[in-house]
Amino acid sequence: DRCERVLLTDLTWPPYLLWMLEHFGSSGIDVSLLPLKHAVWKEGRSADDIAEMILTQLQTKNCDGLFLPAITHTGIKLPVATILNELHHQRAHTATVVDASQAFGHIVTNSWSHLADFTFGGMHKWVRAYLPLAVGFTKHDGSSIRTSLPAEFLPNYRNETMNFSPLITTCGALSDICAKDCVGHESIISASQKRLSEEEWDLITPDGTMQSRIRLIRCHLNANPLILRTMLVGRGIAATVFADGTVRLSLGVTRDIVKINDWTKESPKENGVNSILAMGSGQCDDSGSVACVAISDRAAGSG
Repeated sequence: DRCERVLLTDLTWPPYLLWMLEHFGSSGIDVSLLPLKHAVWKEGRSADDIAEMILTQLQTKNCDGLFLPAITHTGIKLPVATILNELHHQRAHTATVVDASQAFGHIVTNSWSHLADFTFGGMHKWVRAYLPLAVGFTKHDGSSIRTSLPAEFLPNYRNETMNFSPLITTCGALSDICAKDCVGHESIISASQKRLSEEEWDLITPDGTMQSRIRLIRCHLNANPLILRTMLVGRGIAATVFADGTVRLSLGVTRDIVKINDWTKESPKENGVNSILAMGSGQCDDSGSVACVAISDRAAGSG
């Protein structure tokens, strides 16, 4: 059954949000758009606060559909498990879809990936499997999504040859992530953050309950994003550089953090900080616009 009104938030990747607004509009589906950026970045609201705001909006606006990113393109971890568990407790008739494109490889997803009607993401980017592989999980056998998706896609592909290479690289990447988690990965992240804060960088973080393994940093200088990109690419660090000089780092794999730590241990002259050209001041506005991307990795994107 099609939803009559879907709840979206302004934390969704902007190009993706625009596409959904256009698609729902042309399909005759109402949209309730809940602004959360200010609450997260300016007011420092906690995960419980955000969960309450979303659940209240669902009820007051009579929404029968909910679309949420588990982690936003700027690293905000939404309280997906809290929201989905509460909807289950309320026996709410709300279709739920979770975009886990940024979640896999950055947070543990076991507590909620089975709770939404449909959870989807990819293995090629932040899981570091590198070969394209999209994955999706449905809630249970009785889900309307579970029965409708195979009916739509499978008949056209039953005679096609399956490429198993992405499955193999995904298996290896997942094993690597699990191994790294067992050797104190979180303590390595904490040490990396401390090192960055001691050097030329400011950490831009939401409330601790909303943080993931994605971090935003900004140089104390008003940095030229093109030079920042060159500095990062030269050291093999995959990062997004936003138009205002804010840098987004993925701390999902230990070897990437080691590269970042090695760079920050260099003197300002060696690591290029002194060569950053001044640029107009600005702040990360969560707009999704990217000045340049290191190693051709569109980290600010949703997928």
